[in-house]
Amino acid sequence: MDIFSRISVLLLLLSIPLWIYRATLFARLDSRAKSILRRVIARHESAYAFCARIFGFLIVFSGLIFAFIYALSFIKHGGIKLKSFSDTFPRRVYSGLEQIDTQIDALLYDQILPVMVLLTVLLLSVSFTLFMTAIRDIRLIRRLKRRLSLLQERMASARNEGSLPVLPEPQP
Repeated sequence: MDIFSRISVLLLLLSIPLWIYRATLFARLDSRAKSILRRVIARHESAYAFCARIFGFLIVFSGLIFAFIYALSFIKHGGIKLKSFSDTFPRRVYSGLEQIDTQIDALLYDQILPVMVLLTVLLLSVSFTLFMTAIRDIRLIRRLKRRLSLLQERMASARNEGSLPVLPEPQP
């Protein structure tokens, strides 16, 4: 579980500069391009639905794994013993600050293993969703800019040829 927590934190840290880059790209768009982008994003799956789908998949997957492990434990020992996460995995990640480390212990490491799995899956789902949504939006903004520039070039060449009337540019 510790590796999944580290992956989640890494994805969260990587998503911060991506969201900053996305915000700067979005701010540079004109109002027409912003409205087009909003409509395109609205047609895609929402980030909440994507996160819920990932969370559900990971819960089912980890539930099957734990059911298998607890079934084997029941067959071997004749009972199910729920241990805390710190008993199962003794290595921990510490920040070095006593106040923060006690909160981390209470929130994560002192929980029984299924609760720790739920928290880890939730953190992983949210961080992956933030990361992938930023990448999707950046890709959409770049594609939109490229298509709008091609459209403007075609319109300019058609105006030069005289096949289209010259319309005034829209005022913001």
